[in-house]
Amino acid sequence: NISVKNTIRTIEKLKELSVEPEIDINDILGRFTLDTFCEIAFGVNIHSVETYPETHEFGIAFDDLVTRVDKRTTDAFWKIKRFIGAENETMIAKNSKIVTDFVWNILDQKKNVKISDETGDNSYDIISLF
Repeated sequence: NISVKNTIRTIEKLKELSVEPEIDINDILGRFTLDTFCEIAFGVNIHSVETYPETHEFGIAFDDLVTRVDKRTTDAFWKIKRFIGAENETMIAKNSKIVTDFVWNILDQKKNVKISDETGDNSYDIISLF
């Protein structure tokens, strides 16, 4: 089970970090969610929990993109700003490219190589269903 496996990895990382004076638990739990989502959706674990406290470009871009797109709901001129590449829209375009490139890279890998579970028997991801 993907969630159980990632929970165990997260607990192991937290044990490893228990000697640190300070950790960002919100960041670690966000990474857990990201790893689990990527594995369910794409069949690939990006191991962002294991790399804490190093940043992961996809995770940062995704989080920032969600926040910035949400701000559009209160900006009546966001379409004009997107057209001219102003303010918030510049970062949305940049982050969207990072996220899109990351996903296309995974999809390209899946075309060339069968990505499977640890046993090599099965491939469990949403993308393979289509």
